[in-house]
Amino acid sequence: SSSSSQKLTERQKAFRKREQERMKKDAKKAKAREREEKIEAAARKQKTKERKAAAKKKAKAKKIEDRKRRAEEKEQRRQERAKEKEETKLTDEEKAVLREAKAKEEYA
Repeated sequence: SSSSSQKLTERQKAFRKREQERMKKDAKKAKAREREEKIEAAARKQKTKERKAAAKKKAKAKKIEDRKRRAEEKEQRRQERAKEKEETKLTDEEKAVLREAKAKEEYA
């Protein structure tokens, strides 16, 4: 009887030992997984940061480009107005010449 109970305790001891080893291994795995997740989270955070920075840079470049384009359009409109003004001015001078010619004809 004592030998069978002794066997039982030996088996229980062996079982407990295996159980402890398994628990240690699981804890180690969990720790490794946690570390891995931390690294991945940091990488995601960095990537997000870089993406945000790139978007900000792109937006700034677009803003500058838009400002430049608007300035060019404004200048172009200004030149067109000046040209139109000059053209109407010429026609006014021509009209004056025509009026003078007409007046001379009437006196003649």
